[in-house]
Amino acid sequence: MIKKTTLLFLLASCASCLAWHDGRYLRDLTRDYVTPHLEWASKLNGGPVKTLFIVSRVGAREAVETAQRMEIGLNAVTAINATKFAAENGYESAVEGTTVKEKTTELLTKLDEKYDLFVLGNFPLDQLPPEAALKILRQVMDGSGLVIVYPYETKLKKIFANPIPAGAAEILSLAPSQDLRAKLRKVSESVLLNTYELGKGRIAQIDYRSNHPGFYVGLTLTAPNSFSNRWQADYENNMVLVLRAMKWAAQRDSSISISCPELVE
Repeated sequence: MIKKTTLLFLLASCASCLAWHDGRYLRDLTRDYVTPHLEWASKLNGGPVKTLFIVSRVGAREAVETAQRMEIGLNAVTAINATKFAAENGYESAVEGTTVKEKTTELLTKLDEKYDLFVLGNFPLDQLPPEAALKILRQVMDGSGLVIVYPYETKLKKIFANPIPAGAAEILSLAPSQDLRAKLRKVSESVLLNTYELGKGRIAQIDYRSNHPGFYVGLTLTAPNSFSNRWQADYENNMVLVLRAMKWAAQRDSSISISCPELVE
């Protein structure tokens, strides 16, 4: 009787180990929860910017924050943290869609589609599966945009071989660095924002000089900002810099035309 009970317990334990939990809460982003925000560019010439965000899991909410402010097609792949794309362990493997194979398949499947813009937020380009990085850069060379926030060292230095300073100057003329909070104003503009050309596409890189791994707390698109009575204003100003960079990289530059009807005497 004791042996039978022990066997049943072991079988039940193994079954629970093999059971997968619904992984949507670690994978899918939702617009259902709306935070206070300023509507910055709710309508764009050419319609929504189809965007794929690749962001660390903890700070992934910031992708939704951009979608609240600008008209974008929101698509995302979430990495386990800012240093690793996916992991195999007792915690991750028990949740559906989190293993290395599953995350790689998810990303490669999404990259079968064409995007206007890719946003890499607080995640190293070199930590992506090589085939995925190649697919992204091919689309950029064909005219898509790429925004990198919190840049890490990369072996792919040639993608930054053609700087175009006029791009950074254009973005900063519309999102002045002096509007950012005091700590960020100390970062030189030549460090804060750099812009490049890759084939037919554009790359914008934002460097706050405050990389953080985001294991338990962390951000993907804006700089850490202590809560204060200026927090909301500082966050909105930081978001404007990110949104301007996204709009520029996606080549949705503002086109303003003024017409004057002919005067009739």
